[in-house]
Amino acid sequence: DVRGADLTNPAKPVYFTIAEQAGRCPPYPYNDFDRARTDMLDISGNIVVWESNGDIFGADISDLDHVKTFPICVAPERQYDPAVSGRLVVWTDERDDAGDIYGADISNPEAIREFKVFVGPRSQLQPDIDGTLIVFNNGSESGGEICACSISREYGIVPFALPPLEGEDYSWYYGIGPMVDGTTITWWRSERIQSLSLEFAYEVARGPVQNLGTGTSYDYIQHAVDAAAAGDTIVAQEGTYPEKLIFHGKDVTVTSTDPQDRRVRAATVIEGSGQLVMFADGEDSNSVLSGFTISGGSFGVYCGASSPMISDCAIVNNTCAGIKLWDQATPAIMRSEITGNGTGVEMWEQRGGRFTRINRATLQNCLIAGNRKDGILGGRPTIQNCTVAENVGYGINSILLKANSSIVYFNHQDGQNLKIESTASALTYSDIQGGWPGEGNIDADPLFVASGHWANPANRTAAPNPGDPGAKWIPGDYHLKSKGWTWDMAQGIWTSHDVTSPCIDAGDPSLSFDGEPKCGEGSPLWDRSGPNVRINIGAYGGTAEASLAPRPSF
Repeated sequence: DVRGADLTNPAKPVYFTIAEQAGRCPPYPYNDFDRARTDMLDISGNIVVWESNGDIFGADISDLDHVKTFPICVAPERQYDPAVSGRLVVWTDERDDAGDIYGADISNPEAIREFKVFVGPRSQLQPDIDGTLIVFNNGSESGGEICACSISREYGIVPFALPPLEGEDYSWYYGIGPMVDGTTITWWRSERIQSLSLEFAYEVARGPVQNLGTGTSYDYIQHAVDAAAAGDTIVAQEGTYPEKLIFHGKDVTVTSTDPQDRRVRAATVIEGSGQLVMFADGEDSNSVLSGFTISGGSFGVYCGASSPMISDCAIVNNTCAGIKLWDQATPAIMRSEITGNGTGVEMWEQRGGRFTRINRATLQNCLIAGNRKDGILGGRPTIQNCTVAENVGYGINSILLKANSSIVYFNHQDGQNLKIESTASALTYSDIQGGWPGEGNIDADPLFVASGHWANPANRTAAPNPGDPGAKWIPGDYHLKSKGWTWDMAQGIWTSHDVTSPCIDAGDPSLSFDGEPKCGEGSPLWDRSGPNVRINIGAYGGTAEASLAPRPSF
């Protein structure tokens, strides 16, 4: 049988069956495990693949009560050692000789598209895949040349030579059991683990990613970053990019075609498994990510010892955390939505001996909602005009917090919105459920337009439960109701309500509200709202979507 376990709660694993009487595989060499280089099964997200009696099968486990299994390859002779990333599967195939590498696109299990990755003399075996990068052993089970190739969007497989070794008496890499994670390849050689990190790119005539400075087009964002020079701007067209993005310390801007357009942002998606976007090489504010949806990873964005700029992004449905900070990271996060993740923003402090490595995030005009655990966990965040709402855990659970003109409401089932360690924290002009001392603070229902909720798209009859890995967060509308004007983000028009939020015109009077709509006499909004006099509290305060207070007659 093929079985699994849901470890959302490690103390109470939930076991499930994927396939019964699925066949047999060669026994695992437990008494010679260092020679075990063949994997019988693999998993990526909600897709599981395995070998059964020399054939390759798959299953969609997004709904554990209704697991869907399907054949991937049942060609003559033996197929084995499958690996999966997203909707792409590769395996070792013996239909032609002792071993070639084949693959399949399983986006539609009813119409699987099979393709050849590498067919040649000798044996090709032990494949692995991450995103669109494939590695394999070209030799034998005891060792061979470590090879790599990439899957292009229009031109099939693109093989390439790995960079030559320095200081060695041979020019290629030898070993067994290669594995790939993002742009890092590792393998086993003579009782040692070896690895290399790639910066690899190929140009195409009609790629969806373009370097505006050079005019060069690429299939994938990572290729454009690897080929970029300092100061370059890289623009990605709408579409899904099944890859990991590593900035490699470069001062580049990576953006969608219109970062502040919600529809463009929702249609420009980086998705996959593991850490999807990584800033880990000392990046500063000249490294910019703007206008993407980042979804499906363990961590949507990882910042280690770096200070990048992240703006106008939707970081959603990542299992561990939307954003993880480590090793004194200090990113600036602007106008972004961080929803439906494990934790919203995670920033543990590293304490050891005489040293403490402090992580500090600055968040402005951000929405942090509907995360399975805390909205913000650890570290010393500074938030201005943010909305932290409807998270299953605490809204903010940190060491020291500076908050201004922000909403922290409807978090935690017990209504415990804040857990702050340091008495030096400063919260002002904010709406905090349960109250909090500080100038201008209030405790009142912010009157959001609509609340969010949990749902299970694969099983609509089941009661929604944030602990169910198949459950998805359906965001609400966190604009503020007003008898004057409220921006309707679904229809793109101004509308009004029968109540007015206490957060309108209640933010820090020292903050500029020039970005909010002007509502003087003669303005199209003048019939219901008077002159705007002060910034709003919450994620839309200071922006063009800030709600407007009603005129006295309303």
